[in-house]
Amino acid sequence: MEGYDTLSAAFSCYPEFAIYRRFSIHRHRNLMLLEAELLQKEEQLLTFIQDDRESDDPKRKSFAVNFDALLNDSSPLGSRQRELMKEFRELQKEYDEGLLRARLIANLPPVRKTNLRVLEDEVLRDTPDKNLFFKNAVEAFPWTQEDMEYDMTSLLDTEGGTDILTRWLTWIITEPYHKLFGKKEVISDRFPKNWRPLRPIKLSRYRDEHIARLVTVVATILAPILPTVGAFCLYFINDELLRLCIIVLLSFLFSSAVAVVGMPRRIDSFIATATFSAVLIVFVSPNASCVC
Repeated sequence: MEGYDTLSAAFSCYPEFAIYRRFSIHRHRNLMLLEAELLQKEEQLLTFIQDDRESDDPKRKSFAVNFDALLNDSSPLGSRQRELMKEFRELQKEYDEGLLRARLIANLPPVRKTNLRVLEDEVLRDTPDKNLFFKNAVEAFPWTQEDMEYDMTSLLDTEGGTDILTRWLTWIITEPYHKLFGKKEVISDRFPKNWRPLRPIKLSRYRDEHIARLVTVVATILAPILPTVGAFCLYFINDELLRLCIIVLLSFLFSSAVAVVGMPRRIDSFIATATFSAVLIVFVSPNASCVC
């Protein structure tokens, strides 16, 4: 089995490779066309309402306060007005659903470039001559065109919500480390028997949970370094002005480190930095060395 069958099995067994195109341009265009059609029908409906208000016919004047009169009106104007209201209602429902879908799709996580590259090089080009296995190249465009990356989404990827340290370590592992020490595994062995491709698929894959453990270890090691180094530096500096400059520098470094290691809220980052600075100030204050 090849082509879409291989992709389906790969997406199912390895969700990080479930990469699709969002068709954002077409979605927004469709929404704008629906909006334009709604505006036209709204203008027609407002014309009917205004004509009813200005009509000399008491029955037509009562349409605004007596919907039953409009519902049972057998005149061509009444029939057309009811038909227009129905068309507007159905079109508005489609428009509202389109808006909600657009919001949901826009919030899908962005594609991870490393996964997109692996998908193209190791799966889509898994042929003896390294050409695309799609007969029609257009069908492979979503995964092979660089100018389409902005429109791609990894359904189960969370790179957009990870911190800078995680993204940095991920890049180190998937780029320099992989080129020097990386190994490939046969992922097609995990496919159901009836869905395995004719040629085994080998690719490099680094699980997010392994990277997360590495990030935890690095963050745990980095956590005590800045306060400890700051305390030692301040202990051996006697000049008050230089101490204040060092405290300002250390506070800036601490705030930057918090932003790199985690994704704190602004208020949390502010409180943590203020607390860190206050501890350093107390440490170097004259009363700190006073023996009572």
